[in-house]
Amino acid sequence: MSNNEQGKNECVICNIPFHMLVNSTNEQICQTCKALFQINMKPSLKKSLQLLRTITVEGNGFVEIDGEEFIVEGTSGLGYRFQFQNPFKMSVECYRSKDAALNSEDELCLYPCIDLDDESVELPIGDLVFTYAMTLTNDMECAEEIETLEECISIRDSIASTPTKEQWNYVMEKRRNDAERRGFGGPFPVDEEEFGWFCEDFDFPENFEPMEDVDEETNENNQTTLEDDAIVAGLSRRSQERIDRFILDLDRY
Repeated sequence: MSNNEQGKNECVICNIPFHMLVNSTNEQICQTCKALFQINMKPSLKKSLQLLRTITVEGNGFVEIDGEEFIVEGTSGLGYRFQFQNPFKMSVECYRSKDAALNSEDELCLYPCIDLDDESVELPIGDLVFTYAMTLTNDMECAEEIETLEECISIRDSIASTPTKEQWNYVMEKRRNDAERRGFGGPFPVDEEEFGWFCEDFDFPENFEPMEDVDEETNENNQTTLEDDAIVAGLSRRSQERIDRFILDLDRY
């Protein structure tokens, strides 16, 4: 029996014997079931739980359990925390290492979106966790098919050695600042020289009225234009030019 085990008991939910860990708060329910059923789901099939138990620490496996979250280490050296999001998907957080994932307070992380191939088929919760655990554990191989995992690994590889917290945070902050600089998701910067006129006050004359009877002429291309390019009777040439620029900008965007 390892140092983190107190003894062995049978879970009252799945009826599968489990090793009680030192940090266990309930001697009747295994940590695996506790993590799954905090989401208020009906117990999954026993076969599904038996499969999952083979890879969790309660079955002497490699998947750590922290409350309702599961933690694994990828072949890349990255650490992942993931938990139930819906019957078809787990939400995933990517950390610089497994230790960082286990002690995630004050650690920055990425949020890779990982979807199953077929979201029309609902998996038993044990199978869903098992699938994500195996995918994230083999992240370097799976990254060939999952673009978001490839991005996480690429960011880690941009740091020569195993990232320290300071190195990882620097890269995370730089990535966020680059995204803001590119205007990803806004807010979008305004070129004051190009759009500053938009905030200016128009110099409408007193008692101006829109033109009702406008003399039109047809040019050689059979296009009808307003005589002397007037838009509103009584407006100054400056205001009319600004309206022209506004219309051109609308067409351009």
